[in-house]
Amino acid sequence: MVKDDKLYSVTHEDSLKVKHIRSNPNVCLVVSNTIDYQQAQLYAAAKIVESPQDYLPLIEAAIAEYSKKTNDFIPYVHINTEGSAPVVIELTPKKNKSYKPSEGLTEQDLH
Repeated sequence: MVKDDKLYSVTHEDSLKVKHIRSNPNVCLVVSNTIDYQQAQLYAAAKIVESPQDYLPLIEAAIAEYSKKTNDFIPYVHINTEGSAPVVIELTPKKNKSYKPSEGLTEQDLH
């Protein structure tokens, strides 16, 4: 989910992501399309949201909307059963790098 120029994601508190963020909040999110050989890398500062209950309904709604548009199922229900509790992660973007074969590598500071 995106809100106020920040990205929000949900996982469970026992996940490796949460452990890594607690030890080092500098993260990189990578999305790639192997068919067109395109890739986007988002460098961000991550933090664990103190009041996840404020964000979970918004994230659930975003997941439901995405699932309707794409016919892809996102198994949010498993997050509640994999760990002790759902955790919301807030990402504040710092830098974006992308690669397209036609354009090469581009980089943009976001802060």
